[in-house]
Amino acid sequence: MPRFTKKSSGLLTSLDFKSTGNKVLYWGIFLLMAIITIICLFPPVWLFASSVKDLQELYSMSPTILPKTWELHKIIDVWNQLHFFTYYLNSLQLAAGDIVFSLVFNSLFGFVLSQLKPKGTSFLMVLLLWTLLLPNTVNIVPVYMNIINFPFLHLNFSNTFFPMWFMSGANAFFTLIFKSFFDGIPRSFTEAAMLDGCSPVKIFFKIFLPLSKPVMFVITILTLTQSWSNFFWPYMVLTNQDLYTVMIRIFTMIPSGNSGNGLAVDWQMLAIVYSMIPPIVVFLFLQKYIMQGGLTLGGIKG
Repeated sequence: MPRFTKKSSGLLTSLDFKSTGNKVLYWGIFLLMAIITIICLFPPVWLFASSVKDLQELYSMSPTILPKTWELHKIIDVWNQLHFFTYYLNSLQLAAGDIVFSLVFNSLFGFVLSQLKPKGTSFLMVLLLWTLLLPNTVNIVPVYMNIINFPFLHLNFSNTFFPMWFMSGANAFFTLIFKSFFDGIPRSFTEAAMLDGCSPVKIFFKIFLPLSKPVMFVITILTLTQSWSNFFWPYMVLTNQDLYTVMIRIFTMIPSGNSGNGLAVDWQMLAIVYSMIPPIVVFLFLQKYIMQGGLTLGGIKG
């Protein structure tokens, strides 16, 4: 059987398995991957199992992996009493805006740098690379000052999702990814479209965006996972509890100092389990696009 002709065929064919050395190599790699899988799956499985234990069993000096009594009613109790549906909606709203801003503005900027190349393109490239080298802590104060008093317009964007959306739309890393991908598209496409009277905007939407679907899938997945786990800026910007995201709500469950106002440990564990579900679901359903996009990005010239 030829290699890689089917999804079920790989580097080793049935003929290769007749060799003892290939068999040992195959089962050795299989055992190693199984061990790595168990190591990766153990923390979330233990976290969920501990969250549905009785508190006495949870605090017991002789820990158990699986609970003796499964208090599954906690799953519904925590969801309803902590109003997790509201925080899910807030996080999804934040993530949706991040994805839109990230795809639209970063792709446009990458197209300008790659194809239009106005005066000062080299200087802009240096600035982009320079921003990637700056520590994030350097930007905290000036960015926050712009959020509470936006330059020229004098608008206060606190208690809105716009600051996080603006940051996603000005991501230097994603801009460089788009630029590198657009650099690999033959120049003849652009020249032919210009001869037909297409404007740069039409060229971008009719030619470059359809060709960049693999990259857009990867950036969508990266933006979604980053937005879902984003804590610092939402915590700094959103003071209204009705706008809290899942990560902020989990943080507020932890008691501060000696106040003891936090929730029970089992509820905190179950809340963390809730926060893990969306990224896992995204990976399970979109892993094919992750692999395709990864291969595409791997083939982009620098």
